[in-house]
Amino acid sequence: MKEIINHYSKDIRNYLLGTAACYGINLLTIILLVNVLVYILPQPPEFRYKIMFLSSLIMLYFTYCYARKKSVDITENILSEVREKIIENIRNCDLQSFEKIDKSGGYNAITLETQIFSESIEKMFHLIEEIFFTISTLVLILIVSPLSCWLVIEIICCSISIYSYYMLKAKKLIHEARNKERELFAATRDVVDGFKDLKLNDQKNDDFYHQCLKVKSADNRKLRIEAENLLIKSNVYSIIFEYCIFLPIVFILPYMGKITPDIMMVTMTLILFISFGSIKSVIPFIVKLGVSIERLIMLEETLKQLKKETSDSIPTQKIHTFKEIKYHNICFGYSDISDHSTFFLKNISFSIYPEEILFISGGNGSGKSTLLKVITGLYASSSGNVFINGNEIDITQYKYLFSAIFTDFHLFNRLYGVQQDIDQKKLKTLIEMMNLDQRLSYEDNRFTGLELSSGQKKRLALVISLMEDKPIYIFDEWAADQMPHFMDYFYYYLLPDLRKKGKSIIAVTHDDDYYHTADRLIKLDYGQLKTSEET
Repeated sequence: MKEIINHYSKDIRNYLLGTAACYGINLLTIILLVNVLVYILPQPPEFRYKIMFLSSLIMLYFTYCYARKKSVDITENILSEVREKIIENIRNCDLQSFEKIDKSGGYNAITLETQIFSESIEKMFHLIEEIFFTISTLVLILIVSPLSCWLVIEIICCSISIYSYYMLKAKKLIHEARNKERELFAATRDVVDGFKDLKLNDQKNDDFYHQCLKVKSADNRKLRIEAENLLIKSNVYSIIFEYCIFLPIVFILPYMGKITPDIMMVTMTLILFISFGSIKSVIPFIVKLGVSIERLIMLEETLKQLKKETSDSIPTQKIHTFKEIKYHNICFGYSDISDHSTFFLKNISFSIYPEEILFISGGNGSGKSTLLKVITGLYASSSGNVFINGNEIDITQYKYLFSAIFTDFHLFNRLYGVQQDIDQKKLKTLIEMMNLDQRLSYEDNRFTGLELSSGQKKRLALVISLMEDKPIYIFDEWAADQMPHFMDYFYYYLLPDLRKKGKSIIAVTHDDDYYHTADRLIKLDYGQLKTSEET
């Protein structure tokens, strides 16, 4: 955050200078009008006063437009950079670190916090302009009646002190409300993601609603109401203090002979120019801005502590063909967020060859999906060696060799990462082959009609994977949600066809009726390779 603010320090300085110039000209314009009203009227003012007034209006127009344009540019640029920085930090994390972070906190930061950040910065610029206007008004009051000016300043300072006290108390409550809001956001996602489970069990549905969702919503509402009540109380006190400004000027100083009735009227008029209401309406946004900045900084610090992928050793020349990729004594330890080890892969040794179909089987929890993430370089192994054509390499720098469909795959609506000239004929043929041509199409470089069943989504994921045209294909239980004829197509036609094209296929499967279609089968049992056999 500090780097971003420093990056825009020049723009912020120019904005402040533009705003100061705008309200400086505004001050001179008012002085000009007062001079005409007090010293010249009812005599007609000289022509030069008209020219001065029109010139000041023109300068006001240009300086105000400059200042406002700068404020908009700064707001949008900072907001964009904050979002991009968060996303950049997230995407540079390695997978294992990413899986440990609180996803709802990340979503909140990118959406809610940055939105509040944007709105509050805009309000802050408005506050700056009001402060400049108030200062220029106080300068006029100082010229007219120095004693009244100092009394006004003292009362304003007292009002600000009381207002700030309640603002700080409200800020603490807003922090707590944001925490509850994040929990509520996570619970709301549970409603969407666990909709089937909740609909299936009414008791579970009611229990979740009353003991989780409703409680979190009530806690959030309570904290927000308390915070808003504090803001209201601070507003009421400040209104009382504003009226206290008139007490000495109207009821005391004139009768002490300190100011004349004319001076009192001019001073009162100038005080009424001060936009106390506008200033106060902005303060809550500034408090929320402070909360959002603190939470964004906390997220940034969390992301900084996560392990990052390094790109120093990425080969300058990528390989697209190989004779053998050999994994020797690969070990991997998986730990939770507290770094307690929860699972291990132990001494895994096997090879991948071109034009080969390799099946991986094993029971639930045996480590099949974890092994896929290790061999593709998504997880860095804790020990062991990987060789390509006899040369030892870091497989995390060779992820580009793989195209994978994991069980928790995500569908993008575009073919990202595919060369610019997409083979539309091939894409159309694949979509038809997967019996998806009646459900979706690829128009204007994006898929339309992605409201698909789980099996259809997997078939579309397969289309996208085939369009990527990588040397090695990874399929994690792809056929699990498919109808029998698509399972036959997958095992009897697609995989052999990929093998004929020189591709390597690694498929996790429980479909033992199709094991004979593989060239090799390896079995895992609680993180250990138990057998390796020809089929």
